[in-house]
Amino acid sequence: MLKGENVTQPHRSHLYQLFVNQLKFGHISIAIAFAVVQLLVNFLLFIIPTGYPSAIVGWITLVSFAVIYLTLKIPIQKKFGLT
Repeated sequence: MLKGENVTQPHRSHLYQLFVNQLKFGHISIAIAFAVVQLLVNFLLFIIPTGYPSAIVGWITLVSFAVIYLTLKIPIQKKFGLT
């Protein structure tokens, strides 16, 4: 909505779609990479510890992944004129 896109119409602005469509990575490779990242996060935050993570750990994780996400996405969008 902020970009003026019709949210009911298909779009290709998700990070995994940029990797597949613009950078020509394989669908399976990207799916595996995202699954591995999710598995690592789950392991580090929920499986290994004996309790739930603290709020500060949750915020650090959230902010860290937001920074990584934007660090990956913004240059791809700029390179292909998708901003």
